[in-house]
Amino acid sequence: MKFAFAAILVVALSASQAVAQAIPLHPGETVTIRIDNGQAVVARTTQAAPMSKFEAYALWRAETTDVPPGVKVMPPGFIIQGEGPPNPPRPDGDLVQLTMRRVPGLKPGSPDNTALFISNGYGSTLRYRAVMRANGRSVSTDVCDVAPNRPGLEHWPYVIDQLDLSALQLLPENGQIQCG
Repeated sequence: MKFAFAAILVVALSASQAVAQAIPLHPGETVTIRIDNGQAVVARTTQAAPMSKFEAYALWRAETTDVPPGVKVMPPGFIIQGEGPPNPPRPDGDLVQLTMRRVPGLKPGSPDNTALFISNGYGSTLRYRAVMRANGRSVSTDVCDVAPNRPGLEHWPYVIDQLDLSALQLLPENGQIQCG
């Protein structure tokens, strides 16, 4: 009986560790994820396609938004129909696609930045957590929920070598986007 309990405990611990594992993402990569039974499953990892006109416009908007002194997290801004390039991308149904990019600073001579483009093809809000890795250090970063069936963008005004994404979950749509 003790052996059976120990075997069950080992299986339970292994399963909880699998759920807790992070999905690594590097600049220049795109990872496509399905959420199956509440778990994020990597469908594929590929080299990122060239930046689209819509992504370039969204990044320009993020880089030129005034951030008040002392503010570390800005709530999402939305690009409305008719603003920016025509034909914004439509997220693929029931998939999440994340593309990490190292991008040049807006002004000549300014340091590079990091952008994470997120395409949420689910009819539910996407919530996740991220740990930044750069220069041998790791630190959690604030991120915002991604609205259903919409693209999203996270922008950091510095270089990140790797993002470890975890706790990806779909939440019922309630019109509220949380950052934290």
